[in-house]
Amino acid sequence: VTDARDLKRIIREAFHIAGTGRKGPVLIDLPKDVSTAMVKDADGPDEQPRLRGYRPKYQGHGRMIQKAVDLLLQSRRPIIYAGGGVISSDASEELVSLAERMCMPVTTTLMGLGCIPTDHPLNLGMLGMHGTEYANYAITESDLLFSIGVRFDDRVTGKIEAFAPQAKIIHIDIDPAEIGKNKQPDVPIVGDAKSVLSDILKKVPESCPHPEWSETVAAWKKNHPLKYRSDGRLYPQHVIKVLADILGDRGVIVSEVGQNQMWTAQWFKFTKPRQWISSGGLGTMGYGFPASMGAQFACPDQPVVVLAGDGSFQMNIQELGTVVQYNIPVKVIILNNQFLGMVRQWQQLFYERRYSYTELPEVHFERIAKAYGIEAATVTKASDVEEAIKTALDHKGPYVLDVRVEREENVFPMVPAGANISEMIVGHHTGHEEE
Repeated sequence: VTDARDLKRIIREAFHIAGTGRKGPVLIDLPKDVSTAMVKDADGPDEQPRLRGYRPKYQGHGRMIQKAVDLLLQSRRPIIYAGGGVISSDASEELVSLAERMCMPVTTTLMGLGCIPTDHPLNLGMLGMHGTEYANYAITESDLLFSIGVRFDDRVTGKIEAFAPQAKIIHIDIDPAEIGKNKQPDVPIVGDAKSVLSDILKKVPESCPHPEWSETVAAWKKNHPLKYRSDGRLYPQHVIKVLADILGDRGVIVSEVGQNQMWTAQWFKFTKPRQWISSGGLGTMGYGFPASMGAQFACPDQPVVVLAGDGSFQMNIQELGTVVQYNIPVKVIILNNQFLGMVRQWQQLFYERRYSYTELPEVHFERIAKAYGIEAATVTKASDVEEAIKTALDHKGPYVLDVRVEREENVFPMVPAGANISEMIVGHHTGHEEE
């Protein structure tokens, strides 16, 4: 390409050649003067991009919406299964309104956290592989699964044939490719979550309680809370719980990937949408620290905290230089167990502790942070956690907190691969409970 005006035509021809099935690569060589030149778009600036295979439909089909309303009114054990699509479409208010009006408990995916406040009485927390016991029990016993903005991924469903076995399924998603991809719905609705929920709210009565179902779910919540051991040692759940208590409804929480991600999802008290940032199904170690910097620029008046594992943090540890250069006041809390913790957990539980390439050397993150000119501290006692977190949050610039947690602490509950989500390893039976 030697002329910027020919660039669009050449790229179209290259993609046409690639799409014909002809073997071999297609090379487009752009000289520097072309890549820096200003090009006027012949199609005009207002043209909408045309992405092959993606034609979003915002309004749900009226007949399907009516079918969904009919199922809602007939059900006796309904549950809402909400995902990141609810947050993307700013539909949290409508979701909570529907849950309250129909007395339906709500369980969320990892990406749906925050679409209903953690302390809301209808919130069952996260479901699936590391979901709460009571969320997984409620899904298994429900007679109607109201699914919105979700994709029925294997971390949620476990054994797909046994997922919500007694339930009729309503599935709402803006992407038609997700409807029926993993679980066939009884009522498919293609549309934007906010639009569809608004239409449904117009058709359901002000109150439609299910007292027996509500009592059953409340009993599960009371009898099967999240727990961690109470023996004076320093546990990662304690760190997250203390952080949540200090922040209240303030702050943006970013996680890395692995055990730190699941503990944060379980134990932090999310109060609103977009308070939680995670790489989700991509499972990208090293995502959290750079993402926290972006979050801090977007929310300069909010405390931004990244919860990291020592393995994930070392994927992008050089970005300590970036936060110094631009004085980005993110707070890094490293749950340091000297392992690639999630892989180690599987090796412990299913491979008789035959640890392979999961043990990490001891790293003194406080020293590294201070070498960059960043304030930092190391915590080794549970009794010091609260004061250390307050110190980090009160500091005006970036701060690194290296918290030396119990090395072989595991994330429970846990659904083994291939099992039903009601077949959980529940771990500890005594200790601190969720509030």
